[in-house]
Amino acid sequence: MNKREQLLADIFGDGAKFALQAAALNRRRRMVRRGALLGCGATVLVASVCVAHRPAEFTKPPPVAMRTGVEIMSDAELLAQLNNKPVMILKDSHGISGVVFLDR
Repeated sequence: MNKREQLLADIFGDGAKFALQAAALNRRRRMVRRGALLGCGATVLVASVCVAHRPAEFTKPPPVAMRTGVEIMSDAELLAQLNNKPVMILKDSHGISGVVFLDR
């Protein structure tokens, strides 16, 4: 028995063991409380850094008018432009890909 345990035994008598267990429990609770406080503080710090360094809101640029180079015409207009000229129609797996006028 060391001096501390002897002193507690002299003061508390039979309750010395109970006093040692209560003191140990109190130390553990204090350490857990301190650890929880530090964990919450670290979480708040990390969250504030993440919020402060997030990118600015993305703004969509205004739409740009695009010219596709494709003119839609009626069948009558197409036949009027062909005017008995030889034509080759190019097809691929997605449909018609082009029209080529053949020179004589």
